[in-house]
Amino acid sequence: MLLFMPWCPIDQEYTVGDIRILPFDRQQPIAELDGTINAKINEILGSYRNIKGEPIRKAALLQFVGKSAVADLTPEELDSAADFVSWACFSALARRDYFGLQLDYCNSDNFSLVLQKFDLTSDVTCLQVHRRDDDTWSGRSMLDTVLSIPINCHTVQRISLDGDVVSGIKRARGAPPEQDFRRWQEAIDCFNQSCTDDPKFRDHVAWVLLCAALQRILGAKSKADDVAPKFERHFTPPRPRMAKGTARFKSDSNTDHSVRYEWSHEFYRIRGDFAHGNLSPTQTMRWTPREHLFLATIAFPLLVKSLLLSKGYYELTLDDRAQIESFEEFASAASFGSTPKSDDDQPQALWPLLIDNYRQKEFRANLARDLGLES
Repeated sequence: MLLFMPWCPIDQEYTVGDIRILPFDRQQPIAELDGTINAKINEILGSYRNIKGEPIRKAALLQFVGKSAVADLTPEELDSAADFVSWACFSALARRDYFGLQLDYCNSDNFSLVLQKFDLTSDVTCLQVHRRDDDTWSGRSMLDTVLSIPINCHTVQRISLDGDVVSGIKRARGAPPEQDFRRWQEAIDCFNQSCTDDPKFRDHVAWVLLCAALQRILGAKSKADDVAPKFERHFTPPRPRMAKGTARFKSDSNTDHSVRYEWSHEFYRIRGDFAHGNLSPTQTMRWTPREHLFLATIAFPLLVKSLLLSKGYYELTLDDRAQIESFEEFASAASFGSTPKSDDDQPQALWPLLIDNYRQKEFRANLARDLGLES
């Protein structure tokens, strides 16, 4: 039995608890496996092809500590593996690079999990096929089997995980009460599903899933008036920005709320139209649909990290702090598409510019402190 992610060119080995993700490279046998097993794994993964129709070179295998990478697994172990993959997927999505070279960009389809059974003495393999009525197995000759990479996965060259995030989520699962983590798991699953990048996946479906993720992780009622204040309370930058007077809000706006409150309230309010079949909302929006989806995709991982921090399961990194601090300034800008000049007079998208500015301020502050120049 082989459990693997064919479209996941993982950059290194990761271990959390009793599960490992092993990098597969067609040109480098796995040292702990004998030649026969390595050859069979190469043969199985040879059915999975890149956009040129060639066998994929890199992928990811799952292995339980103390077991072979091709050991038979129990239903309980398969469930544990699926949970682990969802956390791994979330951690990779949470560290994506936007507007840059996209070397650290991936989507949830990269973490598609495949289970295959095989026989060392033949070329016959069995692929697990999911059906609504019941799962089944499809027996095939590997010589006659070709599976092509999804178009939204083929540009991804390298995937890195955030082991601290995965470990933090695992610790949250082990803490009572159990029903709290069920909410977390549902929220993470909804977020992951919204980040497929599959062109067939409609934006309004992603919108509903992202709203569900926010609602479930916050333990909020299904209404904007409950989601927004809880989001505002748990997603707290050191220097909050009030919406009134910002470029996104007219100077005569009567709001007394923060930018993050106004954004999350509007995002969840519009969700009501999509969830009830109105795919062309007539409600007023200060953000475009694409802007809303991007803000939600940034906000949810930062919210999860903030909640993990409050439980003592995670420490924010410099990039985390930069994104939390920059979120409201970015959200309140008149346009996300603007390209202000960076220090070297080169055009740069607003979001990475804000992150870079924060990093530079932190660097200067740390340098001044180290040199004893603080006022």
